[in-house]
Amino acid sequence: MFYYYLVVWGEMSIANVIVLKSAKVPISFSRILGMLMRKSLTTDMATALTLAHKMNLEYSIDSYEAHVLAGGNIVDIVKTKVLLKLKNKAYSFQSLVAADLAGRPVFKLTEQYFEGVERDKYPEYESYLLKSELVEK
Repeated sequence: MFYYYLVVWGEMSIANVIVLKSAKVPISFSRILGMLMRKSLTTDMATALTLAHKMNLEYSIDSYEAHVLAGGNIVDIVKTKVLLKLKNKAYSFQSLVAADLAGRPVFKLTEQYFEGVERDKYPEYESYLLKSELVEK
């Protein structure tokens, strides 16, 4: 049983390393080893790092890893940052992380806000998420 777990865990880790290296994400081998030991190099983490790198977002691997270890959804955070970048809006990573860890579906709410579909259903969203830190460029 232990051998099966080791093989499956190893395959997932190797696949994530291959994804990161093929996308040319600037991450050192020692960082990868540390993430593997902490078991924070998940598929979501590899996806988030790849997406952030390809979209030229400013990111910190440490803050992404901390969010993953805290139980947050890092892919939603990165997709939200991409959406805000495409709409020429700026918003702090820490505020998005706080909203995500509070249990709010950050990407879904941001998407609905920009589509205008659910503005009447969530009137507090504009004041909560897009309060003072959202600045038009």
